[in-house]
Amino acid sequence: MSWSSKKQQTVAASSCEAEYMAAGHCTKEALWLRSLLSGLEIASLGPTVLHCDNQGTISLTKDTSYHARSKHIDVTHLLSMSEWK
Repeated sequence: MSWSSKKQQTVAASSCEAEYMAAGHCTKEALWLRSLLSGLEIASLGPTVLHCDNQGTISLTKDTSYHARSKHIDVTHLLSMSEWK
């Protein structure tokens, strides 16, 4: 389990965008923790589950195709999310 709190670097235009940015931060943290555990030779038992209660954010993370209302989010944040792969 990990916990962190920090001020977001950009201003979110909606709660969906704020949750999307937070989910991105959580994903980076989860990938780092999985890498740490792998380095310690502790096997992962399955995928890391990220919980979110914002339906707009869930929709964006499931389908990354073009969304007219989220174009500004993709331009700002999706490019940095491509570094996760």
